Amino acid sequence: MQPTRSILIIDYETTLANLLVEILIDEGYSAYAVPDGVDALVAIADELPALILLDLGKPTMHGVELVERVRETILATTPMVLMTTAPREAAPLSGPGLAECLHKPFGLDELLACVARYL
Repeated sequence: MQPTRSILIIDYETTLANLLVEILIDEGYSAYAVPDGVDALVAIADELPALILLDLGKPTMHGVELVERVRETILATTPMVLMTTAPREAAPLSGPGLAECLHKPFGLDELLACVARYL
């Protein structure tokens, strides 16, 4: 499966996720959001994104579990950027596919620079 040039945002905070989608679309990217890990796995099976922005805190599937499931699904070919308010949670997550971690709250310039590094 070939990745599209889209960005998948996985964040249960729908207000933030929708804002990120709007910002990225305004910047010329194709972006869409899902609220949880279950929806993310379905979305990835339908269309492999070029980049995943992933919030670690999930109500239905914790981000750590989701990272492992995504690695199995996409064979670590798509970079994942973790978004978290708790950087310690991201510390043990390393390896294939994990590009970097954005600490919430992050600035617009920081987000756009991060996305530009991977697309």
